[in-house]
Amino acid sequence: LIGFYLLGELLLEKGQTEEGFAILREATERGPEFAEPFYNLGIMLQKYNRADEAIPVFERAVELDGSYLAARYHLAGLYAERGRLPEAAAQLQAIVAIEPGYEKAAQHLMNIRNLLK
Repeated sequence: LIGFYLLGELLLEKGQTEEGFAILREATERGPEFAEPFYNLGIMLQKYNRADEAIPVFERAVELDGSYLAARYHLAGLYAERGRLPEAAAQLQAIVAIEPGYEKAAQHLMNIRNLLK
């Protein structure tokens, strides 16, 4: 599956956006039980300002692997950007529960909780 990611990323960098995303989506179809292809697709969607498409992709990565902290962190960020603060807080809370030393998550969680007061 890593080959799909590398090829998709290369196509995106060369400006072949739809082809690149098609390859990244194919990786999720070939490995639907793995969180990593969904995370990789989400990262690229986010990078190319396609946040509305990235959210369900990150949600799927988290659904497949609840301990995938990077996927949860990116999902929390997208939720926060979209004004979905309770959902962002829930993702950050899950991160801190799994990894109390995840300083940025704890800091963002505190900030969001202050906004929700």
